[in-house]
Amino acid sequence: MHIKEQRQYDYDVTILSAEGKTISSFQEAGIDSRMVYSSNVNNLKYYQPFQGEKILIAANNDKQKKNM
Repeated sequence: MHIKEQRQYDYDVTILSAEGKTISSFQEAGIDSRMVYSSNVNNLKYYQPFQGEKILIAANNDKQKKNM
């Protein structure tokens, strides 16, 4: 993954999600972080973090749910 030069953000953590309702839930809970949403999960692989940025991937584990 290509790392861009340092960006000017106040956040240490960026949350990536392919579901808008997940991002909405974080916002409603008062999570103060940079959040990136894409309606297509494949587009998230193109996100280019800045050096030192921590990434939190908010995703469902649908495969495990099917086995239960």
